[in-house]
Amino acid sequence: MMYDFIYACIFYMVPRKAVLGRAQSAASLYSILLSFIYLAIFFWVTSFWLQLRMNNKLLLGVIIVLFMGNFIFNRVYFLEFSKQRALLKKYEKWKKWKLKILAIFFLIFSFATFIASSIIVSMRVRGVL
Repeated sequence: MMYDFIYACIFYMVPRKAVLGRAQSAASLYSILLSFIYLAIFFWVTSFWLQLRMNNKLLLGVIIVLFMGNFIFNRVYFLEFSKQRALLKKYEKWKKWKLKILAIFFLIFSFATFIASSIIVSMRVRGVL
């Protein structure tokens, strides 16, 4: 499953001596990166396809639900001990440097997607596009 594979890549990218622990840091980082992608998709849907005008409180509520829902789901799903062992056993055959490179590409992709979407949507709202 791609969801598990990307988490495993991020898990191997996080240093062993992370302050919160390697698994918790990886789950938090993965939640943040997925939230950036979900927010980019949300902005595209609301501005281009649905053309909704939202007030600030509703927008803040949607953003909080996206971030916290994703964060809680990832922590519950990935931080089970049996799930951690199964993922480590499943991807131990892969070379670690390949997993780390894929995690870095996912990190760059999620940030770039969010930033590019924000720029395009703000240009659309201002009437430039």
